[in-house]
Amino acid sequence: MSKSLSASILANFSINFTETQDNVTVGSDVINKQSISSYSYPTGVTIGSSEANLSVKQTGVLDSGSYVNIDLTSIEKDSFNVDGVADFSGVRFIGVINDSTASGYDISITATGSNPFTDLFNGGSGNLLIKPSSFFAYNDPYGSLRTSTSSKNIQINDVGGSGANYTAIILGDSF
Repeated sequence: MSKSLSASILANFSINFTETQDNVTVGSDVINKQSISSYSYPTGVTIGSSEANLSVKQTGVLDSGSYVNIDLTSIEKDSFNVDGVADFSGVRFIGVINDSTASGYDISITATGSNPFTDLFNGGSGNLLIKPSSFFAYNDPYGSLRTSTSSKNIQINDVGGSGANYTAIILGDSF
């Protein structure tokens, strides 16, 4: 059996601001910026250059005021109709999306408590607020943050007390 992976991480920013006066356009400001990172497996080169061999998506609804702990070394996964565990030894991409759309349904991402994955936040605890219809993303196409038994947990927290919907997407490697 062979295994392959192809992934693209896309950030796209598009702003079109126009000012009109007496039905005549007097000024406009257009900003378009796009960044894309591509990952694949196998690449034929050593790990360290855009190669990843493991991905997982987790969705859920946070109970009011609660949190979900994600152990990056042991995430339940259903892939190819087979239940299993995703065991990341390195993380290249983490995206946490606040799928809620109503004001006040805020969530945060942290690395606190037992065995926190603080490398995601440059050694800190994070506590980054993610507003509804917004996201947090970490992406490194040239390397990966290494997990260990003492550095493996992140939390997604319900901040607004509303029971927000979330999606977490993780891409990395397992060796």
